[in-house]
Amino acid sequence: MTGAEYIKRLQKGDPPSTSFFYGEEDYWIKTCLYALRKRLFPGAEAGFDQEDLNAGEVSVESLANLLRTPPFFGSARLVILRRIEELDTACDALFLTALASPVAGVFLVVTAEKPDRRRKIFKELTKKAAVVEAQPLKGYAVRRWVMEEAGRLGLRIPSEIAGLLVEYRGTSLTALMNELE
Repeated sequence: MTGAEYIKRLQKGDPPSTSFFYGEEDYWIKTCLYALRKRLFPGAEAGFDQEDLNAGEVSVESLANLLRTPPFFGSARLVILRRIEELDTACDALFLTALASPVAGVFLVVTAEKPDRRRKIFKELTKKAAVVEAQPLKGYAVRRWVMEEAGRLGLRIPSEIAGLLVEYRGTSLTALMNELE
């Protein structure tokens, strides 16, 4: 699914216990994480009920504690494991076990820039998680996105100007959003 579809899904129902964002477009990952945080922690900050780690730096013990510890102060706990492709293969079995039987109230977000689809953890993630492709938009779709986002910000940008903006700033949605803001 796309980032926009994921956000609509969050607005309509309960958040998925596991979300998997992969791709090179960081804008969609940031936007989806923001929407998920708002959904899990309405009117408050996550505080102690959020962990944000790079998978290449996490040990088996730390990962086990992260995935098995229920929320402390609220009804939800968010664990973000970035760049899962860097996860040590020694952690694979533990990760797969936690994925198969998640702890109630623990929401796991996994990100990857370029996942190795041959690895078992990626195969299982695609089966059990809400999968969001964070791929860059191309050509006309970027211009249309610029015009839509400008409209949400209260701006009116003609197609020609949106095209020039894309030509000068490129197709990175983060860079384009910064220009619009």
